[in-house]
Amino acid sequence: SPETFNIKPGIHYFDNTALPGYVPYTYPHPLVSGASPTPTPAPTATPTTTPTPSPTPTPTPSPSPSPSPSPSPTNTPSALPNPPSNLTAVPTDCRTIDLNWRDNSTDEDRFFIRNSTDGSHFALYASASGNVTTYTGTNLTPGASYWFKVQAHNANGYSDYSNAVEVTMPTCATPITRVVPPQ
Repeated sequence: SPETFNIKPGIHYFDNTALPGYVPYTYPHPLVSGASPTPTPAPTATPTTTPTPSPTPTPTPSPSPSPSPSPSPTNTPSALPNPPSNLTAVPTDCRTIDLNWRDNSTDEDRFFIRNSTDGSHFALYASASGNVTTYTGTNLTPGASYWFKVQAHNANGYSDYSNAVEVTMPTCATPITRVVPPQ
């Protein structure tokens, strides 16, 4: 949509600087009042000299001693942990099992315990802190067979697996209910 401007008579400059190729006009402008414009002469630029910069010498860097490399922290493991071994599994009741293994590493941060119901497809079952050599597993199915294996972990990754052990959970004894006749 068209905009409306209120223009007052006078000379109008943008930010008080004549633009190149722009000739300021004194108003009233013919488009505003219908009168003939009176051109105002544009100021003539006065040539000025620009000083030529003299070259500045580039400083030559002087050799400085290099910092000596920092030693690596000695407590950071540099390799994968050794795998645990001698894994055993002993049911303690129809739903609980005790797992025991030998810790062959000093730099593991966790042990990961995996189990399977077919001996081939293992999934994460639990984890235990580093330097622990036993874990009690719970919520197992009475009468089911399970395979277990353990691996150590540190900042560099996972060890190989321990030996796998198979165990069949005992069935739970059916409680005997004694019915006492009313007296």
